[in-house]
Amino acid sequence: MNGPWHDEVRRVLRLDEEEIAFWERIAEQVPTRALRQAIRMMIRREREEMETLRGLLRDPHHLPGSDMPGFDTGAGYDSGLSSDSTTYEEKK
Repeated sequence: MNGPWHDEVRRVLRLDEEEIAFWERIAEQVPTRALRQAIRMMIRREREEMETLRGLLRDPHHLPGSDMPGFDTGAGYDSGLSSDSTTYEEKK
């Protein structure tokens, strides 16, 4: 089932593609190798984010990376998958 959020995610993906094209052109123009490498790293991260979004479109019930050991939702609580037995409250 597709909802309005699917259309919004597809729009973000199109914008990301445009952004990557801009960054690729910029990377070819910067004066140093270090800047080019930094920009290419940004492009790689952007592509990883895009793959995550595509995964959400394929299966909105699966959180990307949730099957990996130590997965944490980042919402202020531990998923329970971490080998660290310290509770969130204890870590504060």
